[in-house]
Amino acid sequence: MTGRATMLLCAAVLVAVAFAFGGGASGPSAHAQELTPELEERQLGIERQLLCPQCTNKRLDVCELAICIDMRQQIQEQLIQGRTNDEIIFFFSNRYGQRVLAEIPREGFNLVLFGWVGGSMLLVALGGGLFLWHLRRSGRAYRASLAASGQAPAGSAEDDAWLEAELSEEQR
Repeated sequence: MTGRATMLLCAAVLVAVAFAFGGGASGPSAHAQELTPELEERQLGIERQLLCPQCTNKRLDVCELAICIDMRQQIQEQLIQGRTNDEIIFFFSNRYGQRVLAEIPREGFNLVLFGWVGGSMLLVALGGGLFLWHLRRSGRAYRASLAASGQAPAGSAEDDAWLEAELSEEQR
């Protein structure tokens, strides 16, 4: 072997040893083993309240991007330190903005948005109801005016004849 090949072999062995002894292992960390079942439940609850900062509307508990794995690790560390759920969620919302919150806070300008949406839906329902009421009322008035004048709706005799012909052909 040449000197260069020997150096490459030694480097490969060193990298393999480093990975074997945890230098690059991607298994569970020491903190994950320290979590009690209660803390694991709290962690999952927090993960469900947070969204991935890079994905669109993908919760932290189902996203497998590196940033989400890091965020889950930070949640574990903060739970072990004794922080409350609200403190941890506040930490991430300060760090990444409100876009990481799975539920929009109902305060401040967001209340205006909720009111706008609710008011718009109410306005559309009211307008649709008035429109249907007007159609029904105008139909009754039209039929009453025809009956008062002794006229039948235009084309009704022709329509009746066509319907009778269709029904007699269908019965054969």
